[in-house]
Amino acid sequence: MFKINKIPLWFKGGCLSSLFYILITFLISHFDSIKENILVRIITVPLLILSLPLLILYAYIGFAIDLIFNTGVGYESLGMFPQGIIFMKISSIIYFFFVGVLIIKIYEIIKKKNL
Repeated sequence: MFKINKIPLWFKGGCLSSLFYILITFLISHFDSIKENILVRIITVPLLILSLPLLILYAYIGFAIDLIFNTGVGYESLGMFPQGIIFMKISSIIYFFFVGVLIIKIYEIIKKKNL
């Protein structure tokens, strides 16, 4: 018989965090009314705060692309190329996976200390 192992909690947390990020970006792009847009913007503030290191990394990569290709745009050069946009989307999903893993690991440490 096959033995099925439980899925680790950190993996579930990473997947949940990535799915939450995908859901929020989907909601931002599909709401048109002003009231819905304001509600989504309020929800995305913690997401924006968590993604600051990632945005700084994108700026550095954008400056490097600007130096190489002389786009004249500066730190937003990464968004000028389709490959750059795909890179940003994939790296954001991976980043939020690891943010979820980190949150779960911190939770497990706190839980062990309290017991």
